[in-house]
Amino acid sequence: MHQTEIIHFLRNRKNRRVGVLIGMKNQDSITVGWSLCNKKDQFNKDMALHIARERAMFGIGKSVNTPHLVNKQIDFFIDRCERYFKSTVNI
Repeated sequence: MHQTEIIHFLRNRKNRRVGVLIGMKNQDSITVGWSLCNKKDQFNKDMALHIARERAMFGIGKSVNTPHLVNKQIDFFIDRCERYFKSTVNI
């Protein structure tokens, strides 16, 4: 199974990476995953990508409470994924 993905890093007010959004395409469907670092923790790129990929593979669902920073950028990111993959996103 060949997968293609698009990654967008989330940044805080100080322009530091604090999270990631990832869009993945499997055959004819696109899924989106996210991860966000706790304010007390230090951002780890590999861990953030791993968590976001898992959420994209298993789906985050419509009823999941997502943090404000993710909500602020998710619509823009979904539009970006739909243009990039030329398909619609399944949430």
